[in-house]
Amino acid sequence: RSNACGAMKLLAAKKKNQIPLAQTQNLIDSLAHASSQIPTTLLGVDCRKRAVSTLLHLCSAGDNRILIVKHTSAPEALVKVMTHDCGEARVNACTALVYLAKAPENRDDLASITGIFDSLSQTLRGDKKEVDRVTKQQYMQINKPSP
Repeated sequence: RSNACGAMKLLAAKKKNQIPLAQTQNLIDSLAHASSQIPTTLLGVDCRKRAVSTLLHLCSAGDNRILIVKHTSAPEALVKVMTHDCGEARVNACTALVYLAKAPENRDDLASITGIFDSLSQTLRGDKKEVDRVTKQQYMQINKPSP
């Protein structure tokens, strides 16, 4: 999955590919699924970063913004990443949400996502204790002993 997300990330980085990729059946929902998974390995962390980065590239194309918000799983996944991640994926999720909010038609739908305001507030606060807790939690999940 990580390599597939990496391939999509590279393809989505090219402007000419962004609209056709966003219109590809099941791609946005698949990226949302990969983004919203809580990583349990380093490969999972990498997969999440790549999936969110791909969504960011797709959101940067103005013509994709309304389409992406219609796939409610995508903005919800971005909020989940913003809430539960503290690294590159969080930064990219915030940036993708900014792009999505640039379309006035999307603003009500984005505002109705459960937890978006709390997550934005937490991110703005830069609560060090929360970042440390999330980082430790991710580390423990990745390094938990096998049964």
